[in-house]
Amino acid sequence: MQTYSHFLVTAFVGDRLQRHMPVRLTAFLVGSVLPDVPLIVLTLGYFASRAVIGYGAAYDRLFFHNPVWIVAHNVLHAPLDIALLAVAGCLAWRRERAWGAWLTWFAIGCGLHTAMDVFTHAADGPLLLFPFDWHLRFHSPISYWNAGYHAGLVACSNTWPTSRSLSTSASLGSRSGGRPPAGRTRSRRQAPDCAEHSAHGAQRHRVVVPCDASSHPAPAAGITRLRGVAQRVPLELCGRDGD
Repeated sequence: MQTYSHFLVTAFVGDRLQRHMPVRLTAFLVGSVLPDVPLIVLTLGYFASRAVIGYGAAYDRLFFHNPVWIVAHNVLHAPLDIALLAVAGCLAWRRERAWGAWLTWFAIGCGLHTAMDVFTHAADGPLLLFPFDWHLRFHSPISYWNAGYHAGLVACSNTWPTSRSLSTSASLGSRSGGRPPAGRTRSRRQAPDCAEHSAHGAQRHRVVVPCDASSHPAPAAGITRLRGVAQRVPLELCGRDGD
């Protein structure tokens, strides 16, 4: 799943949770994006080396077999690692350590990130039993980047967290202001007009996202996976793939 989608979904979930319990939102949001940061850094280094040397090792070979890449990518994706962080955070929280609550919510954010990744990667999701098993992955029937596994459907679903997050930001702003300013209170009779105005505004700024995966050629293996960890790059910059 795209890293920005992780952030937006977590922001939406955090806003809903705050209505029922205290949430360390900063830790929750950091946990939603930090698991992808090591792979982003390694990916940028991969492309930098290709620009200097002219050709580097195949991306798939590094992702699936290089120990540095495997550890970096799975240290905050692996369910066992995240569970260990959560337990440590809960124990510290019960002992009233200042960092206990922060670590707990950070682990929850990482866990939500991993849960979404497990079900949106067909063959390259997180290692389920890392560090004890370096090969076991869940083979999801859908993939956010592979057109052969309904990537178009996932691309359409990625528009949902964006719209919901914008709504969440608006609701947070309205709640933070407390009472409405004097002279700005609207009567019940004016509510339909406001709703109609909002509907026109939404129609005017609507963004249409193509959902038909069949209208796009199937991406090359390995290279298109970078969509979730770096900006999209032209395939011709990646040279040959697979070896």
